[in-house]
Amino acid sequence: LIVIDFGTAITFDCVNGEPAYVGGTIHPGIGISLDALASRTAKLPRLDIDVTPDHPIGTTTVKAIHSGALYGFGGLVDRMVEVLSRQLTPNQEQARTIATGGMAGLIKPYTKTIDEIDQQLTLTGLQLIYRLNCKGREEDTLA
Repeated sequence: LIVIDFGTAITFDCVNGEPAYVGGTIHPGIGISLDALASRTAKLPRLDIDVTPDHPIGTTTVKAIHSGALYGFGGLVDRMVEVLSRQLTPNQEQARTIATGGMAGLIKPYTKTIDEIDQQLTLTGLQLIYRLNCKGREEDTLA
């Protein structure tokens, strides 16, 4: 299993079949990348990703930035899933992938490798950990 979290950073967390966490990777997030592009270049504007490009090749500066961000981060996802899957599940074609975080739904159409989006994954995981830690305690109040 590979969990991709699109937050301030983009993280790829790998879980093996036991299941046990085995490690992951951390990348600059989409917002950080767009901020850096605007602050480190003389004339490129700071944009939010609020439109879907018609084509991968942008015909204006704004369209080129949108296209670069969406297709570029989609490509990052596909490549990282490919590389991590080879190590995590060498006998399978691709590990199962779940994406979460604010930009997951926006990036999914630009990837081939995200199997599922679960915006509640972090909260569900925290709830599960809480329940496991409270197992056997009478004061377990979480329904």
